Amino acid sequence: NPLSGFEDRPFEAALSAGRALFGARGHLTLTEFREQFHSGRVTRDDLASALTRRIPRLSESELEVLITCLLYTSPSPRD
Repeated sequence: NPLSGFEDRPFEAALSAGRALFGARGHLTLTEFREQFHSGRVTRDDLASALTRRIPRLSESELEVLITCLLYTSPSPRD
């Protein structure tokens, strides 16, 4: 686990500390993520599960909007 030793911190803080210490990213770029989705490695159910864990009170329509935005909107200039 690359974040071993940072379990006591909030996730974003653990990622930041791991990035500073190890020089590694803690997540995929949007382009990499979409490639994983379109190859079948990440499924719609995976997305729905992750989003509802992160934002528990999402309605079904809000969930659909988020998934659509993740998969099909133009990437930000940072990607």
